[in-house]
Amino acid sequence: LAPTSTLRGRDAHNGPLLQMRRLRDLEQPLGLPVGRHLVESVWSTVDWFGFADYGYWWTKLTHWGAVLELAYFAFAAFSTYQAIFGKVADGLGGKTPWFVSVTWCLSAAAPVIAFLVAVLYWVLVYEPGPGGPSMISVVMHGGNLAIVLVDMALSRQPYYIWHVYVPLLVALLYVAFTLIYYLAGGTSEDGTSRYIYSAVDWSQPVSTGTLVGLIVLIGVPVAYAIFFTIVMCRMCCRRSAEASEKQVDEDGAEKSCGPIYPEIVGAKIER
Repeated sequence: LAPTSTLRGRDAHNGPLLQMRRLRDLEQPLGLPVGRHLVESVWSTVDWFGFADYGYWWTKLTHWGAVLELAYFAFAAFSTYQAIFGKVADGLGGKTPWFVSVTWCLSAAAPVIAFLVAVLYWVLVYEPGPGGPSMISVVMHGGNLAIVLVDMALSRQPYYIWHVYVPLLVALLYVAFTLIYYLAGGTSEDGTSRYIYSAVDWSQPVSTGTLVGLIVLIGVPVAYAIFFTIVMCRMCCRRSAEASEKQVDEDGAEKSCGPIYPEIVGAKIER
């Protein structure tokens, strides 16, 4: 799922594409996440046509997150394909291929936005009713997060703590959009309510400003810290597994071949 390693791994002197080529054991069907998100986006769009004008579709954070994830998985698949099958020159710093840098940037934002979309929807937006939530609501406000978590668990995508600024910028951009939309006279899909979400109603600036401030300044960093911790645990588990596998291989080789210089080994023991 997505990149095996899209930017820089532990070998800082090697270029990002070279590091990806070394990780062919994690090759995945590259088009699977892209196709899945494309289907979800089309499904969501078709479902939206049933009750509102399509222009309102682009006002929702849910759909911003879906497009962001679609872009991430598309660039991740392309970067992985180029690393394995392409002939693009490798490089570090300013020589890093542009699509790798874009993937790196998107990978920092996609998990956090997916997390916020899921949490905020079920806490602030969803209203329980007869029959429970629709399938598209579950997919768009939970399924996307599950896909990101699977990608994060199986890939070797690096995740640096200082890249928290990327989801912060995305969150600030959406907050600014909701404010500009309100000032420009924008409405909800019902055509009358002066907000995109009732919880983010700029006609009540104090409560709305407090809410979005908490989300941006606390929610985003906390969500990023959670994903950073997941990646650190993944790295520790993988290193432990690789060390155990290496030890087993060395023990097996020693049992089958024995010491190469037994007399030297014996001399060391005597000392």
